[in-house]
Parts: sequence; structure tokens; C-alpha cells
Amino acid sequence: MSSVHVHHNVSSLKVPVNGSTTLKDVLNVATKHYNLDPERYTLQKDYETLDLSVPWRFLNMAQNSKFELVEMQVREDNAIAEPPKTIRIRFQIVDRGSFIKELSNNITLDKALQEIIDENQLDFAIHNAHLQCFGRQVPAELLASTTLNSLGIQSASNIKVLITDRDQIAQPHLKRESEESVESPEKIQLVNEKEITEPIKVSKPHELHKPQVYLPPKTSVSERVRNEIDNNIADDDYELTIEHAKLYQSMLAKQTGSLGGPLMTQRMRQMQDNVKNNKHSVDECFIRFKFPDLTQIEISFSPEDTMHTVYNIVRELLISTDLNFGLYRTHPHLLLDDSELRLVADLQFGAKTALLFEPNNKSNKGPYLRGSVIDSGESISNIIDPKINTTADTETEKEPSPTRKVSAAFSSSSTGPKKIPKWLRLSKK
Repeated sequence: MSSVHVHHNVSSLKVPVNGSTTLKDVLNVATKHYNLDPERYTLQKDYETLDLSVPWRFLNMAQNSKFELVEMQVREDNAIAEPPKTIRIRFQIVDRGSFIKELSNNITLDKALQEIIDENQLDFAIHNAHLQCFGRQVPAELLASTTLNSLGIQSASNIKVLITDRDQIAQPHLKRESEESVESPEKIQLVNEKEITEPIKVSKPHELHKPQVYLPPKTSVSERVRNEIDNNIADDDYELTIEHAKLYQSMLAKQTGSLGGPLMTQRMRQMQDNVKNNKHSVDECFIRFKFPDLTQIEISFSPEDTMHTVYNIVRELLISTDLNFGLYRTHPHLLLDDSELRLVADLQFGAKTALLFEPNNKSNKGPYLRGSVIDSGESISNIIDPKINTTADTETEKEPSPTRKVSAAFSSSSTGPKKIPKWLRLSKK
């Protein structure tokens, strides 16, 4: 790791730096070490004041560079005597374009941003925006107390403005989608002339706090899979097709991620992940409770519900309301106490969450649920894999499998050999 030396009076301080460290960060470390006010001091090299906002990787300076910690001139009223500078700043506002304006380095960021909004008639409020200058973030609460000079900006620079209001961000995208979704009158007329034969399916809203019980299968999944392979699957099902290749390619693409794409720093990847996570808001929390006897319960909760509500709903389903138990996260194995913490805002629950039910008495092996609750349940094998179901064997024998259809279509349309060699077939094991 690189380092610089900051000299003050007769002493010297060694400060480690990396590529994203700015000279403003070095100044803060040095003034804190010498118990000085960072607003009254600056860094100089060869008697020239440096721009404190530029990251170290852009300064083009050698390692172990030496800087002087110099006090700025102060007037009698304790104000900095340095005259204000006019700096050319480029504001890059997300989804709204770039705007260039000459500003004084003593102006606060909220006033500078307000001038940009008024001059260009932009449609967002200051309290919904936060600024980013190189690697430094300035939230909306600190815009009124932060100036360009306090950020160390001494020359022309670029400031990125991020809008935190999701509704404001979504408006341009919604406008584009609405424009693209408008079809020509000819297409609309053709659609209206067609007879609609398929019924329109309307999704029913989920009822909150209503349990859905899944019972463990009578036979293990591995045993049913083994029987299915031994009895019902022919050699033709193991022929490789184009669909298999596409499926394998998509699986590799998910594993490799953006491998082979544009190079991005860790900060850029984190920002991209944050944007993806913020696109989807949690409107309903589905929590699946897994019991030691392999029974599972899925219940829908509101994002504003608390863990106390979750404990009460689960306790009502137990065979005994006096049973002491705890709910744990799956990974890491962490106990969630019976508290007033909200599911989404405080515990960061997503749309689907799995929790483990564990009784305090480890010798209690079940059953845990009331008889009426178990009677309303269905086998979990119908949810996990409908293909591996003994009750559906008669239906699968009547219709050929999709794999056989695809392989037959591929073999009939291809001009190559009709049969795949044995060495290219997938193994049954």
C-alpha cells in the first residue's frame, strides 16, 4: 500500500493511501493527529495549494510524496481570508442529463442544486437527492452544511446526483414503456376481430395470516427418483438436444455472472446490485416455517407486521399453546426473538423467507401441529416436483414427455445422423 508524508512544524506523519483516497481524507487524518481544525488548514506541495477532492490514483504522484500542512490566513472575524473562487461544475443527474454551471466554492450544495433545478425546471426535490463526488457520498441531510470548498474541490469537477425517490425515478421509464406499448391502429383492429377463446385468469389476492400446510411424503424423494429412472425412463430420454445445450449455457451464464463483460470496480458492482435490489419493493412477505418432523407451513404476512405477530400466529397452530419454541434464520443460524421488530424495515425480510421452528425442549420430536391443521395439508411432493408423483404415472404414460418431443423434432429436421452415438449420451447415474 502506498503512503505519503505530511510535515507540520518539525514533525512528520506517515499516512497510508489507496487508489480511492482523496487528499481531503489525508488532511482529515493529519489534522486529527495534530489536534487541528481541518477547515483552517490545507495541503501544499512545492508551495502550491493542491486540489483536495481528486483521488490518489488520478494525482499522478510518486509514492512517499511529501506534503506541507499549512494554515490558511484568517481575518480578524475568524473567517478564512482566502478569496472565493469561481469553479466550473458539471452536475450529472440520473435520468435527467448533465448540466454545467459556474459556482463559487463557498456556496453550499443545497443552494447550488436548487439553482440547477430552477434554471432547468427539473422535477425532483432536494430532500430526495444525494450527491457523489468521486468516492465521497453526501446525503440530503448534509447538503445545507457542506460547501464545495469543504469537499476539497478547487478546480473544475464533476458531481453526480442520485435521486432516492423511487417514484421520481420510475416516471421516465414508465413514459418510455407507455410510448413503446402503443400499437398501430391496424394491429389493434386485428386483435379486436379475433375471437378470444381462452378465459382470462385473474390472480386472487392472498389472504394474510392464513396457513398453508405441506406434509412430508410417505416415501423419500431419492427412492421415488430411483424407481422412476429404473422403470419409466427409456434410453431415448438421454439424447442430447439443442434445448439441453441452451439450458446448460444459461446455467453457466448464471454461475459466471458478468464474466467477459465490461470491467467494473467493486464500488460500481455494489451500486449496480443496489439498483437491482431497489427495483423490487416487498408488498407481501411469504414465510415458510420448517418443523423438525419435515412438516412445513407457509403463511403470508404484511411488511409492517412484527415478529410478535409471527410468534402469535404460529403459536395458534400448535398442538399446545404452552409449547416453548424459537424461530431461527436458516443461514446464519440466528434466533429471532419475540419482539416488535418489523419484518421488512427492521429485519430485512424479502418476499420469500424460510425460518426454522425449534422447540426449547430438544427431546420433543413432535407432532407439533393440531390435528385440524394437519388434515387441511397436502403432500409436499406435489409442490417440489409434480413429475415425480405416483398418482400421475398413468397420465405421463399416455402422453410422451417434452424431452422426447423435442428430440424427435430435432432428429426429423436435422440433416445429420439420426442417432446420437453412445459415447455422447448422458449417464443414467
